[in-house]
Amino acid sequence: MVPTGKTTAMKSSAEKVSKPTASKKSSANLSVKTANKVSTEAVYEEVKIGNQVWMAKNLDVAHYRNGDIIPQVTDPTQWGNLTTGAWCWYNNDSSNGALYGRLYNWYAVADSRKICPVGWHVPTNAEASTLCNYLGGASVAGGMLKSTSGQYWNQNTGATNASGFSFLGAGSNGLGP
Repeated sequence: MVPTGKTTAMKSSAEKVSKPTASKKSSANLSVKTANKVSTEAVYEEVKIGNQVWMAKNLDVAHYRNGDIIPQVTDPTQWGNLTTGAWCWYNNDSSNGALYGRLYNWYAVADSRKICPVGWHVPTNAEASTLCNYLGGASVAGGMLKSTSGQYWNQNTGATNASGFSFLGAGSNGLGP
């Protein structure tokens, strides 16, 4: 089975990162910038954590950067047999789209047509490690990234959302084991 999960993005290093002028939240080395239109499909807020800028909500696109459609797949058998990119809703329920965005299989995330809008990219393992290390290491970073609302997590132990990221647990498409 190909892993499925939420996808967030980082601002590409070629993109100039400046201090936001209209900030909703701020603390040392953290700011949430008001909406930045990065595609015709969605508007994303930005969260700056350390020297990195992240999308403040899940990626929610139905097309690759070049305009090709990413197909929605709802059938569990078809999903399990895919060797190309696809997306679905969390728990395969479209009412979850507004909160969680779309869930993509790895084929969509790794596709050479690029899933992220211009100026953004899927973070590398090294970039995720930088984020984790900036937040104090693996034992505390998860809690600092997680929404404090128990509504989105079965277990929310250690959640402080000190980063302002408000990570939501949405990693299942309900289409397979």
